[in-house]
Amino acid sequence: MGKIFKNMKMGVKISLTVSLILILSLGSVMMVTLNTVQTNTKNDTANRLGELANARATYVAEYFNEFERYFGSAAKLPVFKEALENPDDPEKIQAAQSALEGYIQGRGDTMEGLFLADLDTKILCHTVKDAIGGYTATGDAVQERKESVESAENMIYLRGVVASTATGDLVASVYAGVCDDNGNLLGYVGGGTYINELKEAIYGMDLNGYNDTQIYVLNVSNNNYTFSPNDEEDGTELNENDALIIADALANNSGVVAYTANGVAYDLAYEYIPSVNMVL
Repeated sequence: MGKIFKNMKMGVKISLTVSLILILSLGSVMMVTLNTVQTNTKNDTANRLGELANARATYVAEYFNEFERYFGSAAKLPVFKEALENPDDPEKIQAAQSALEGYIQGRGDTMEGLFLADLDTKILCHTVKDAIGGYTATGDAVQERKESVESAENMIYLRGVVASTATGDLVASVYAGVCDDNGNLLGYVGGGTYINELKEAIYGMDLNGYNDTQIYVLNVSNNNYTFSPNDEEDGTELNENDALIIADALANNSGVVAYTANGVAYDLAYEYIPSVNMVL
């Protein structure tokens, strides 16, 4: 009898040991599986958000690059060079005015206006006629415009979203250099386009299931929002958190990071757009 009892105790110990090993093994398998699922989910989220950011960054780049080409072509028209070389000739100024008015027609109501200005940024011609005779910049900004245009690729400088000096409306502003026959800068063809069309197109793109996604475009050159989900932020100055995102984007070009704003945690995907010096 004692032997049977002893064997029963041994059996119980073995059973408990085997059970414990199974529990630990199953627990380990569950932890590994859970970690694998979490890792795969995190990677899938990063990939999907990265794809969303890339598609929109590509669209923004194409949009503004086309806009720059539009101004670059205008700046090469001889009528503007002749007006800048002969600012006291009413016929040449009128010819330039007519050229501006004709050139803007193809873009419908998406453009705020076009202007021709000399190196002092005095407006010689403008499709918003009340702006003629005014200036697009004052003080140190006059020299800044000149340096920015001269250093820009093809002398086409995208300032970003700013308040128009002609109407006060927020527009994406571009300056394109007009040069003489020797390549010396004479002045600028410039103007602005409303960004509503771009903003609507970006928000209208497929969100791939991330329907609560918020989309921002940050202007690195001008340190402001090209656009934001909050219309009132468009054109306003960036904050410290935005500066951190820009630093990451300039260092890495693209990525997905954890981000907290107002106590809420987000997954944030960013992509740098070098051709226009912006971050989406």
